[in-house]
Amino acid sequence: MTISCEILFEKNSKAVFYAGRSLYGSIRLTLTNDENIRGIFVKINGAAITICKAENFGEDFLKDRIEIIGESRLATGAHEFPFQFEIPARIPSSFQGEYGFIRYTITISVVLPKLSTKEFEKRIFILRLTDLKDPDLQKQVTVSGSFNPYFVCTCLPWFPLKIDASVDHTAYAPGSNIELEINVTNRSFCQIRGFLAQLIKEVTYVPVLQSVEILKEVKLRGCLQNHKYTVCFGCYVEVPPTSATDLVSKVIKIRHFIRITAVMKKKCRPVIEIPVTIVNVNGRNSKKSELGRK
Repeated sequence: MTISCEILFEKNSKAVFYAGRSLYGSIRLTLTNDENIRGIFVKINGAAITICKAENFGEDFLKDRIEIIGESRLATGAHEFPFQFEIPARIPSSFQGEYGFIRYTITISVVLPKLSTKEFEKRIFILRLTDLKDPDLQKQVTVSGSFNPYFVCTCLPWFPLKIDASVDHTAYAPGSNIELEINVTNRSFCQIRGFLAQLIKEVTYVPVLQSVEILKEVKLRGCLQNHKYTVCFGCYVEVPPTSATDLVSKVIKIRHFIRITAVMKKKCRPVIEIPVTIVNVNGRNSKKSELGRK
């Protein structure tokens, strides 16, 4: 006897679902002979796994199991059974990284006589959506830094170089532009040859692994030395396809920030960082995320 199984999601060929919403699917079971079965079960699982050389670390945050039918006799041919799960709102988005992943699966278990079991599995993708109209995400973010370009390390309370940088909002979606503004007061005798603005994704894998990726880089003009007035300039940094900022998981944490580096003399490169949040906003924008490229 042969049993084949398809896990189907109507009008959702990519199997992309959203946290806080319902997941609808169906099982299409095909038998070559009449068969007695002890039950059919559907399981949904979600876990974060980090892959280390010495040891792997994991975290489970989604486990649910439902019974489709109990003990029955199924005739030869195809049988279709619907199923439904409620996806929790507070779970991380699917992610595939250099040293680990956050992965969700649907598993069908067909329990046969003598307690033998056939299992069929399909990977699904879950994204956590964010409403960019939230007032807290519309706030401007500003970071300031004061530096002494004459000394790499110093306790002297004299900082002739001040850099203020701000972004227009807290959160952004892939495909949007981050409006960056930089205000510089350079009363030192060291010229700033230019500024380098980089959008960076940093992924931390518990316990000690980390990966850093420069997503976008923009070069800006510099500032003369011994300048008594504040110089203001800015640029736009486009957000490319990338996974969303996510700090929900305990073993895989994803954050984004703008790193601004002042290019000066060889041993002095003042740096300030502005945290930004990259989000998934709807199904159309989620196609631009890193998820679609994995």
